[in-house]
Amino acid sequence: MAELSDLNWQQLADKLPSGTISVVNGAVSINVGYVIEATTDTLNSSGVVKFFSVLFTAANKAQTDANAEQADGEKLTAFSPAAIGTNVDGYITLSRPFICRSELATATNIIGTNG
Repeated sequence: MAELSDLNWQQLADKLPSGTISVVNGAVSINVGYVIEATTDTLNSSGVVKFFSVLFTAANKAQTDANAEQADGEKLTAFSPAAIGTNVDGYITLSRPFICRSELATATNIIGTNG
């Protein structure tokens, strides 16, 4: 099987609430309110941290499914699972590394890593 270096938008959409990702007039759109399950009616609405946390979790789940039939060395390893810290005053710290490769000469060809 060929090396997996990226996910498609449908694979990510399958791991998010229904209707979160759509294509409108040839552009892929992500409904932030659906991702964070809160109203985001202005650019001053908060929720960016939660958005990326939920989005990276969904990407990790999509990557796991996409890797199911891949051989070792061909699996996408861009979206690491969260490293979970200890409970301090009712909160835990989550770290979600993102790993990609960028073409040195142009920095435009950005793809995932493999393991």
